[in-house]
Amino acid sequence: MIFPILKITDEDRTPLVALRQSCIDVTEFNRELQEIVEGMIQTLLRSNGVGLSAPQIGRNLNLFVMRAHPDPPDRRQVRVIINPKTIAEVGEDVSTPNEKLEGCLSIPGVLGLVTRRHEVDFVYWDENGQRHRDSLGGMDARIYQHEGDHLCGVLLVDKAEAFYPTGHHFAEAHRTQTAAGAI
Repeated sequence: MIFPILKITDEDRTPLVALRQSCIDVTEFNRELQEIVEGMIQTLLRSNGVGLSAPQIGRNLNLFVMRAHPDPPDRRQVRVIINPKTIAEVGEDVSTPNEKLEGCLSIPGVLGLVTRRHEVDFVYWDENGQRHRDSLGGMDARIYQHEGDHLCGVLLVDKAEAFYPTGHHFAEAHRTQTAAGAI
């Protein structure tokens, strides 16, 4: 099942209420949860996104799915994160400006320049109720932090230092200047 994704647009800000809520922990690891997870994975892959949180489909649950490696779009590479508890977020963001550009399936047409921690250490449960501990770095850490923000009602617009239209890329010279500390 493909879920409709709540989207905030200039014409419709109604989804903002659902996206601003703090989510509740999943307590039942049952068939219904399995169906939600499978639908979220299908929705993520269909939308060509890298992460999707339960609030984005109108569910107030501490749950998100993310692609550990966005290419190729293979279900085995989608990680299910339930009731995540971040132990540590460490490391300076060493991403290039282009890597710092984040989009959000719920805020179409906009990219935000967001600084994130380089690494995260966390515990979570999978859809079968199994507890895991893991660490992520780089882009995977960025996706984890973005989706984790959704579970707390925090949106891309709250974290972005600047905004650009979808498709924006910084010129190569800009990346070189930024890496050298010129900006």
